[in-house]
Amino acid sequence: MKGQIFETLSFLILAMAIIGIIILMRIYLIGGFTKTFLNLAERHTDEGVRAGVNALLATTEEKTGKTQLELIGISAFVGNTTLNFGPAVGNIDVVKELTWRFDAEFGKNHWHINVPYPYITPDIQIVMVLDSSSSMCYSVPIISQKLPQIVDQLRQNGKRVSITIYMLPGSVKCCNGFTLACSPGQFPEKSYFHCKPIEEIQNDCATKLPSGTSVQTDEDYADGLACAIESGPAEGWKSGSIKLAIGSSDELSLGSECGGGLTCCPSLSAYPSAIQSGNNAIQASIKNDVPLYMIQAVDYADRQRTQCGNICFYESENYYNCNCNGETCTCPLTDPQCKCTDVVTQFQQNLSESTGGQAYILNDLSGQDIVDKIQTIINSQQQNRIPELNIGAAVPVGKNIRAVNIPVPISLAGMFTNATIYEWS
Repeated sequence: MKGQIFETLSFLILAMAIIGIIILMRIYLIGGFTKTFLNLAERHTDEGVRAGVNALLATTEEKTGKTQLELIGISAFVGNTTLNFGPAVGNIDVVKELTWRFDAEFGKNHWHINVPYPYITPDIQIVMVLDSSSSMCYSVPIISQKLPQIVDQLRQNGKRVSITIYMLPGSVKCCNGFTLACSPGQFPEKSYFHCKPIEEIQNDCATKLPSGTSVQTDEDYADGLACAIESGPAEGWKSGSIKLAIGSSDELSLGSECGGGLTCCPSLSAYPSAIQSGNNAIQASIKNDVPLYMIQAVDYADRQRTQCGNICFYESENYYNCNCNGETCTCPLTDPQCKCTDVVTQFQQNLSESTGGQAYILNDLSGQDIVDKIQTIINSQQQNRIPELNIGAAVPVGKNIRAVNIPVPISLAGMFTNATIYEWS
């Protein structure tokens, strides 16, 4: 009897153990299945967000044909969310393009985009317009000698500077053998340094100038600046570069002679043609976001105006004949140049201050003074970049946030940055 009882108890214990094991296994399997199911569901949601983000970034902007990812890459290169694609397309607002797409996909206030913008050393592109009248026989030869050296030195120091000089028409021959023109022996041609006669671009830019006219004389540097800005440097204006224009002359645009005579008027209002050409330069500058910098060349020998400058050149013009270095030639700096200095200063300062640039006056006859002014202009340039793209609602705390990282190619710089897109319900 006792044996049967023990046998029955043993059977019950074994049965209970088996049932317990079965229950434990079922609980474990169901829990594992549930956990796996939840993981799969979460992974599916994350992949859905990633797929949605990739699909949005692959959509194209209709005017440029570029994808949203490409626009972000260009924006990171330029350091700005407003991109200019030229007169045919105009400006594209990257923030606006992304916002309406992400609002449509994820809902307003349910997403955020962060893209850090790397610092990229910009090109510094300069167009320079030089008065080619005889009174520039001092300044232009020094510029031709010193400016290429400045550019070489700056490039060796890591500044990607390029300059295109546009010479106004004239080709005056100076006593030192220099001709006020773009001659290979005077202005070296390099991949980043060019000298071109303004005639090469003035037919094209004549249609763009508000007055409908092109450069008119060897002293019409304001229309020349408008033309150079509209046409750009030899390599064309580059996206993301620092752009500026430099002009140099010792007179008013179109000349300081008042009414065509060898006299100077005391007020700028007496020169309507100069004012019009100046307005052309200002409008072109503002339209293309290219500030104007002016260098007022030396127009007389001393600052007390006790005598006029003695700059020698070969020319049969109605100026005083004089003897320069034993050679018979003409010295053009007569009363208009000497007495118009203050009016010229006012005119050139207005050009610069109206466009975000600055005007400089050469204080002496040393070549170093010209070098210093040009170096000061170039070294003062700073790229206006934003550090990152941050758009969308602030990422909330305590919600189920899904984050997707997307590499953004910056093809213009040959590098990548990373976009992080946050989404929540």
